[in-house]
Amino acid sequence: MYKINFLLLLLLSVLNGIYAQQKPMVFNHNETALPGDAFNVQGSGWSKNVELWGTVVKGNENSLSPSFPIKMISADEGCVTGVFPLEMSYRKNVLIAVWVKEGELYSEPFFLNRSRAVTIEFEEVMPGYVFRIFGRNLSLPGCKPIVTFIHPNSKQQHQAVVVKAEPYVLTVQAPFDLEAGTHYQVMVNNGAGGAYGNSLAEERLFAREKSEDPFSLQVPWGSDFVFYKNVYNVRTDSRLKHLAKGDGISNDRISLQDAIDKAHAAGGGVVYLPAGVYKLVFDKGCGLVMRSNVVLKGEGPEQTVIQYGFGIPPSYPDPIGVGGWPDYTNEGVAFLWPLHTKLSGLSDLKVQNVNESGLWRHSMKTICPLNKAKGASGSCFFAVNCHFDLSVAWGISWGYVDKMLIANCNFRSYANITWPWMWHCDGSTNFVIRNNRVFYSAGRFGFSNSFNGIIENNHITRMGDLQAFKGETGGFNIDFSKDMVVMNNLLDVEGDSIVDRNMGETILSQGGNPIGQSLGRVEKASEYSVTDRTQNWNQLRTSDLSTCSVVAIIKGKGAGQWRRIKKNDKHTIWIERPWAVIPDESSNYVVTNWSAEDWLVKGNILKENNRGIWFYCGGTDIAIVENQLNNSEGIYLRSDQRVEVGRYNLMWNAVVEGNTVIRTGKKRPAAICSVLAIQKNDTLTGIGSLGIEFRRNTIISSRPNVSSFIPGEGYWNEVRSTTMDALNHVKGIVGTVFDGNTSINMDYAYRLSERGVTQTVIKDPMDKNAGRLTNIIIEDGNSARLFKTSEVKEVDPFAPYLGKSPSLHMHLGSEVQNGVIIDKVVFNSREYKTNTGIDSTKIFAAIARPERPGRYPGLLVLHGGGGAAEVEKAKKWATKGYVVVTVDEPGVANTDNTPNSKGPWNNLKYGENRFIVKPDITSSTIFDAVLASLQGLYLLKEQPDVIPDKIGVVGISWGGYLTTMISGLAGSSVAASFSVFGSGFYDASTVFLKELDTMDPFHKATWLRWLDAGRRAYCIQNPFFIAAATNDNWFYPQAVKNTLQHISAPVNHVFSQNVSHKIDLPGGTENKKESSPGWTEMEEVYFDYYLKGNGKRFPKIKTIKAEKRGTSFVCVSFVVDSDTPIRQATVNYAFVGEVPTKRKWMTVSAKCIKKNHYEVLIPLQNLGKNAVEFYGTVSDNRPVSVSSNMIWYSN
Repeated sequence: MYKINFLLLLLLSVLNGIYAQQKPMVFNHNETALPGDAFNVQGSGWSKNVELWGTVVKGNENSLSPSFPIKMISADEGCVTGVFPLEMSYRKNVLIAVWVKEGELYSEPFFLNRSRAVTIEFEEVMPGYVFRIFGRNLSLPGCKPIVTFIHPNSKQQHQAVVVKAEPYVLTVQAPFDLEAGTHYQVMVNNGAGGAYGNSLAEERLFAREKSEDPFSLQVPWGSDFVFYKNVYNVRTDSRLKHLAKGDGISNDRISLQDAIDKAHAAGGGVVYLPAGVYKLVFDKGCGLVMRSNVVLKGEGPEQTVIQYGFGIPPSYPDPIGVGGWPDYTNEGVAFLWPLHTKLSGLSDLKVQNVNESGLWRHSMKTICPLNKAKGASGSCFFAVNCHFDLSVAWGISWGYVDKMLIANCNFRSYANITWPWMWHCDGSTNFVIRNNRVFYSAGRFGFSNSFNGIIENNHITRMGDLQAFKGETGGFNIDFSKDMVVMNNLLDVEGDSIVDRNMGETILSQGGNPIGQSLGRVEKASEYSVTDRTQNWNQLRTSDLSTCSVVAIIKGKGAGQWRRIKKNDKHTIWIERPWAVIPDESSNYVVTNWSAEDWLVKGNILKENNRGIWFYCGGTDIAIVENQLNNSEGIYLRSDQRVEVGRYNLMWNAVVEGNTVIRTGKKRPAAICSVLAIQKNDTLTGIGSLGIEFRRNTIISSRPNVSSFIPGEGYWNEVRSTTMDALNHVKGIVGTVFDGNTSINMDYAYRLSERGVTQTVIKDPMDKNAGRLTNIIIEDGNSARLFKTSEVKEVDPFAPYLGKSPSLHMHLGSEVQNGVIIDKVVFNSREYKTNTGIDSTKIFAAIARPERPGRYPGLLVLHGGGGAAEVEKAKKWATKGYVVVTVDEPGVANTDNTPNSKGPWNNLKYGENRFIVKPDITSSTIFDAVLASLQGLYLLKEQPDVIPDKIGVVGISWGGYLTTMISGLAGSSVAASFSVFGSGFYDASTVFLKELDTMDPFHKATWLRWLDAGRRAYCIQNPFFIAAATNDNWFYPQAVKNTLQHISAPVNHVFSQNVSHKIDLPGGTENKKESSPGWTEMEEVYFDYYLKGNGKRFPKIKTIKAEKRGTSFVCVSFVVDSDTPIRQATVNYAFVGEVPTKRKWMTVSAKCIKKNHYEVLIPLQNLGKNAVEFYGTVSDNRPVSVSSNMIWYSN
């Protein structure tokens, strides 16, 4: 991540006065770099003859000084790109100090791989509370992160416990000896570099007394609902003047309001609504007015239902009202929260808009405050375990609420209006939106002007059949917001394809025209100010709950610096911190607001959306990592200059790493872009995009390439202007790094601008089947550099073998048995070095086919660990009308069973050298297992009697792993796959993690990149099934779930409970017919459907949910999509946290409540207080068994 070097600019010199006053000054630098990675530095005070020097920081030094030169890729005035040392001595766990040297003068040092806390999950914690820190470099391979709480007065340090460590996320348990009422500093260290690696978070954490969380909100402020024992039963409580009926006939509005008011007057209470239907009938005003210290709680979201929307809505049916949104209108609102409401919640109930008139578009809202500040509308709001059936109404509009939680809720809206939105929560602070299921047809999800928010684990589906064709529609819209985490959400589309238009971004920050924006030339400046008497500034936004106005220097002296604005008058702006280099008359400036500041967008999956992840326009300190976009266009970072309106949205300091963008359809270009757009007739005024990093991303497309608003596919670094002469030799994009990115099937892998750009570096590109690497010629003197590391060639080791059938070494003979022809052959797999020269590995294969001439579907059959080519199974499959190939799999097979296969593995013990990568990845015996299996597929495909587009793959255990690998590597060549037990993501949850963890961290990463089947899963293009066991000793459920989640093609699966390496269910491995050719009986049904077109598809469990019903039960329900009658249905559950192989799963028969809908009631007393994991399973008469996804429930 490129980061403004705030702290280091203030450090005293560590070289004891060597530096002169005019030494180089670093403003910005990339802060994360693995060995061999390129990194960029930007600042002032150096020329094209600059040097970079570094030293490895061990942590025991009294002072630091440069000890070795760093290789440079390119350099320009004020900008230089170098390469992190790759030598073995620098490979592990290192903090590196770097200096910029000009002549004999050195800059202050800056650090690569130093940890930094960007935002903290909560603003308060209790002793022993578990929370998360989000940041950069929080974990390095092989290092132990440290988190320390520092008392502000005594400076006493309290060590926290790091529960889980990832580079961008730390899970931490707070110390148990915190002093309540104290705001602690939080210091992080990833374990590298000793004290030099310490970094203080900008935020402080308030320690509060440890206390109970009565509604299990899992947020610290959940303990403030101390009134939970004062319960008002709306149907029986004698304290109430009016009792509700809940009969679905009577109007219970007055009764419910009476209970709310009574609870509020008593200092707080829970208004309990037993199971029933409660009608709110009103022709003016609102339905219910919520009060402070009141929680509405039902018996379960399908048992307690509050209905509104009867008759014709009151005046102002437009939800926007007369004064814009959010406004002061309360007419027609179902639930209204007055200003300053505190401690209010909805739990275990359903809100239903019956919408009798078809016009009732109102739902739930706060009143807009006059002063839009933190918590101006209210604080401590929650909606938990509720259903919102909204018909054509919008959703929850909680604006300017501090401390807000929406969790474990279901939302459904058929509104075709595009304003307001399903969640319209502008001005929210310290909020959490998690584990919700949403169906919607129009609008967005708004959290603009917000601060410290987490949006995670939500599944949001846009209903394409009901899409609106005008207005604002898409996914998240979050403008002018700071400290945001958008993580692990699934955003997909159901029904018709979303129409292509200039709309539909799925994760969006589009703060185009901030209040007070301006740009100009500095007239004069001081250490703390800039003056421009051509301006006539009104009061700028100097403090707010989210982002405030900033001034940035974009050209001339001091370019690359930005500061928050402290105050201003008509002609002068004063800043909060001094300039490191004071601007002068040569300097151009911009006054703007960051639309996005300090963001993490991680692990989200986007499917079939019109547009993907867009920052349009303006942002800083943004990390976009490990997201997967399937037919959802791509990732787009944009800066935007429009002088006419005083606008220049800047995109400074962003990292885009480890993302996958895939296009398998015929529209929506797959692209990852950095773009600077300049308005027609404008002259470029300075730097718009600065320090953008694109590392280890993958873009996969197909020919012909397509275009849209983005005019092509691949990686972009473009200045977009209608008149290139307007660039006027000014640099608008500075210091973009492309490092280790993959592109497949591009016309141009990289699309670059020749003018308006400097210091673009393309390092170690991996472009497969590209027309050309770039659209411009890269040569000395132009804007870009191409750099390839000779020591590391990031080429897919299987690339030379893709699509190529192996050559036959010998034919061992043929035989005919029971109407089946069996040919046994040995093929040459690959060349390798021996002590005497070059030899070729030899792989035994058997080919079985029906004796009767014809054209047949093909099947590749892969054996498990310790086995050998499955000749007998091949014969059985051939009797069923398949041409079958089965091979020996080196590294998986036991060499005692494979006399005809020869290679370097013959000298190894069984299982040896699986998890090695030295001297290269081909040293791993698993490489040969994958290669032999891949070549077996191509051998099958070239058989003259095989239908080439009807080829399947099936395997067990290690063969199931290989099934996943081959299906990913071969892509469209595989029509259907069936894995028995085996999966990918060996590092997530398998027995093999123990061996992986003994590897050098970088060797482990290399093995996983090339040989882990989970990393190939996104390339699987056709139906895929996994038969898995919950207690499998080798492949644990989490690895199976991760694999399925990363496949964009149709997937299905089954989990067999309480067994290992068997499927003890109908259609499984047990009690199958003797004639069954597969390891499971249902394999034959599966392949007959997908490869022959016979029979019917497998059932599919579409949705499963768990919700509390009343006070005694949890209802687990699911919906099945099936063309065959269901014979049995069950729900299985087990406690979370136990070792996967030792978990005890309980099984309960499910009841069919209506066609294809099943449910189970489980007593709460059976669950205790621990989290529980549920899943459903159904079986039909063929027999076939399938399972649902696993879901968590916490009582």
